[in-house]
Amino acid sequence: MRKLKHCYLFFFLLFGLLFEVNAQSSNDLISQKPVAKQPSNFTGTVLVKMYTDPKNQLNCSMGSVSFQPGARTNWHQHPGGQILLITEGTAFYQERGGVKRILQKGDVVSCPPNLAHWHGASATSTMTHLAVGPNTDRGAVTWLEKVEDGVYLK
Repeated sequence: MRKLKHCYLFFFLLFGLLFEVNAQSSNDLISQKPVAKQPSNFTGTVLVKMYTDPKNQLNCSMGSVSFQPGARTNWHQHPGGQILLITEGTAFYQERGGVKRILQKGDVVSCPPNLAHWHGASATSTMTHLAVGPNTDRGAVTWLEKVEDGVYLK
């Protein structure tokens, strides 16, 4: 059943990306060059490559995010929720009040709207994930406090 869910998610993401690319002219496409993210919202080195503009007719953003070992997001929440598909390396993911999870290539996380969480690479591995932001018409990400080393290493 889990493999079937991953298969459906993969095809949803693939067809969504293809639809979005076809729906936009080449002048409207987001830059495919990775961009370093604001240090105030991350710990460590994080690069983001966006594939869609969040203000599209699908109300969905999609990008690839690469973390160096030990790099992580701040606590944050998405008004429209978030889906993460780990594409490389070992990831950590934790929801506020929950236990830190260890994720590997192929694992998928669906984070409900407005649930505070963080994610990043393990201390010894790089990690890349595909981040999908559905319902972007509900608003952008809300950044919260840094994830302290004690939480990250626990």
